[in-house]
Amino acid sequence: MIYAQEPIAKILADGADMMQRHWEEIKIYDTPLEIDHEKYATLEKAGMLWCLGVRDNGKLIAYAVFIVTTHLHYAQTLFAMNDAVFVEPSYRKNGVGVRLFKACEERLKKLGVRRITWHIKTTNNWVPMMERLGYLIDDIIVSKEV
Repeated sequence: MIYAQEPIAKILADGADMMQRHWEEIKIYDTPLEIDHEKYATLEKAGMLWCLGVRDNGKLIAYAVFIVTTHLHYAQTLFAMNDAVFVEPSYRKNGVGVRLFKACEERLKKLGVRRITWHIKTTNNWVPMMERLGYLIDDIIVSKEV
């Protein structure tokens, strides 16, 4: 298995079917999935997007996408805020996810990131695993369609 930083265009192209399955797995609302390729490309060009892909014999089997920037409340602190993370179900429970999280931590830290945040959907709760990796619950996000 290869864990490597990849351009967003490659993740989006090779992972289009995965992203649809990801949305189906975690959706709460019926808001259609409409990935904004242009906005991702703009963020990446500005140095504010960071992606890690996991490949098995060349096939994308997991990804993590982050917005990397200083925080509005902590102007001197570089944050990596997870936008999307997905591991193919057939690769779960065998350590791929844990290795993905650790690889993200290690590489983002080398970029100067001081805090990593992960958004975990209630429809697929992996908080206990993250707590075992040393993460704390520091926000609860609620949403409502209006």
